[in-house]
Order: sequence, then C-alpha cells, then structure tokens
Amino acid sequence: MRSPIAIALALSLAACSSLTPIDDPVYLRLTDVEARLLRIERVLENESLITLATEIQSLRNEVQSLLGEVETMRFEAENQANRQRDLYVDLDRRLAAIEEAQRNASQFVAQGGGGGQVPVNDQQAYDAAYQLILDQRYQDAEAAFANFLASYPASELRDNAQYWLAE
Repeated sequence: MRSPIAIALALSLAACSSLTPIDDPVYLRLTDVEARLLRIERVLENESLITLATEIQSLRNEVQSLLGEVETMRFEAENQANRQRDLYVDLDRRLAAIEEAQRNASQFVAQGGGGGQVPVNDQQAYDAAYQLILDQRYQDAEAAFANFLASYPASELRDNAQYWLAE
C-alpha cells in the first residue's frame, strides 16, 4: 500500500513535469527579471547618451564663444593696423612739410634774407624782409624782397613786396 503522501508527491511531480515552459512560474519569473535587466541597461545607455549629447552641446557653445572672440580680435587687429597706417601717413606728411619749410628757409637765408628767425611761409618771409627795412638794412631788405618774389610768386603779399622793392 502506498501512502497517500507518496501518491500526492507522485502526482505533484507528474504535474510539475507536465507544465510547459511558458506556464512554469520559475521560467516566467526569470523572463521577467531578464526583461527588467534589459530595461535598466537601456536606461543606463540612454543616460550615457544624454550625458554625451550634453557634453557635445557644451563643446559647441564653447567653440562658438571662441570663434566670436577670434572675430573680435581680428577686427581689433585690422583697426589697429589701419590706425597705425594712418598715423604713419600723417607723420610722413608732417615730416615732408617740415623738410620743405627747412629747404625754403635755407634758400631764403642763403639768398640773403632773414635775420635771426627763419621764415616758414610767405607771411613770415614778408615780415622778415619788412623788418630789414625798419632796421634800415636796405641792401639786405632788397635781397629779401627779391627772394620773396621768387619764392612766393602767387602770394597775396606780392604787390606789397614789389612796392617795397621799388621803394
């Protein structure tokens, strides 16, 4: 005789073996755990992708900022170059004017004009020659007015110089 426990055990074993894998609770539980594990892995991968995307956007913003700074520096460098060129041209023009005035002054002095002060323009040359008349240095005044007429033929003071030369 078999005991009822042995019969129940045999039936339960037979029932366990007769379950298909789809109906087996252990199999279902294992499948559920695997599915949850896959979802967790996907989430972790997505977070790493989000982190990478955030870092890429941050790098893009930094590159844009640096490009803006480069453009600003380039603009400032071009402006500085233009300003230096303008200053150089202005300085060159001024030096040329000074050299021309020195040449005219040395010609004026070499041709007998002037006393102590070297004339730079027609008014100063005229005044220097007239001062020679006032100082009663008539021969020097005559040479100075002749030099004035030769040096400044288009001057408004030409008539006055001609008058004093004739006088």
